[in-house]
Amino acid sequence: MTKSRQQPQQPHWSTQARGSRMASARSYVRTWAPYMMPTLYGFIPVAVEGLTQKAGGPLAVTDRLVLLYEPEWVETVDAWTLATGLAHEVCHDQLRHISRGLAYPNKKRFNMAGDLFINGILKNQMRRATINGKSETLPMWQLPDWVLLPEKYGFPTGLSADAYYKLLEQKGDPEVECQIMCGGCGGVAGNPLSHELEHQYNVEKGRSEADCKVIARATSRLLKEYMEGPGRGITPGGWSEFFDIGEESFPIPWRTKLATVIRQGFQRLTTGGQDYSMRRPSTRSYLRGWPIPGLVGYEPEILFIVDSSGSMGKEQLGDSLRVISDVMTQCGIREAWFMEADSAAQRDPVKVNPRMLRQMEIKGRGGTSFVPAIEYAQEFKPRPGLVIYLTDGAGDAPKRPPKEFHTIWCVVPSAWGHVPANWGTLVVLDDTAELKPAI
Repeated sequence: MTKSRQQPQQPHWSTQARGSRMASARSYVRTWAPYMMPTLYGFIPVAVEGLTQKAGGPLAVTDRLVLLYEPEWVETVDAWTLATGLAHEVCHDQLRHISRGLAYPNKKRFNMAGDLFINGILKNQMRRATINGKSETLPMWQLPDWVLLPEKYGFPTGLSADAYYKLLEQKGDPEVECQIMCGGCGGVAGNPLSHELEHQYNVEKGRSEADCKVIARATSRLLKEYMEGPGRGITPGGWSEFFDIGEESFPIPWRTKLATVIRQGFQRLTTGGQDYSMRRPSTRSYLRGWPIPGLVGYEPEILFIVDSSGSMGKEQLGDSLRVISDVMTQCGIREAWFMEADSAAQRDPVKVNPRMLRQMEIKGRGGTSFVPAIEYAQEFKPRPGLVIYLTDGAGDAPKRPPKEFHTIWCVVPSAWGHVPANWGTLVVLDDTAELKPAI
């Protein structure tokens, strides 16, 4: 926006202190662009002295939603411009520019291309306001003179960041000083100007990958509702690219899913894992003249079963043992039961720890059936509360799930690729694999 455009009736903004100015900028975004709030509230603000020198711009967002800002810049810029900068960073995150930028060799150029798209959208966005009793349509955002805009370089408006990248590649990058909305937007823009700095704050303060994806989808959903409701007729058509991307599915990586379902199963076993037993009589009972049972805790029993049939190659067996070791380490499981099975139980369950699995030798190598191992686990003492079966899925399973324990099927990548059973929890150890129906 040029300086001649009418600004909101908020003259006190220019005199606000740093903390209040940031709060005022967020309040402006909440009032006029409420669909951005899931992402904006998801930002974790961190003041970094000298950020412009360290990272090339006074405001930046990492891929884990850490909002880095230059305190001196926040003190000098007006809150309307600051609100525009916050909205600009929300757009970078919503458009997944950090992951899209990985496909391009020149990250700074892609950052500029993304800025051209976002600034063109923000410039054309309007808001309806009542001034002196009269309804008017006003610009929503304050774009300073330094920002990148398509018309400055003879580019058409409304192109995607990918199209602007090709135009910049053909005509040459503009010589500009990196700032917010001008090629200096941090890792979330696909241009991590300071990898070490951003990595440090991601580790110390950043959100998880799953949290970031949930926040992005919530923002996309609210934007679509806004465009179909109060924003109809005043929202630029280019906004559609935002929720088109936001509606993409976000698969949870298999390692995260596996660790989560095992922790949940482990927690269910430990909940209520105390009982009364004469093995440890209550000390108070001796004062009464006769012993009564005292509370004792029970460690839940977990059984890992590895499919040792001929369809499981050396690579699949090695993957299975590594997965078991990783799971035990991540979940804090010191010891667990381990057995092998093909069309029969090949080894009586033995107690193992993660170190023992590195030297484990696999027997069997016959046909595949999950029935003998499941039946064996049902009769095994001590009875497990959780069974984790690692297999390629090419075998028959009991028609009904066992009542004695919960089963987690871990399917390792192979050419066979079947769903082991129509019950239990399924985790495929390959995010791209497609499994055939259960046999």
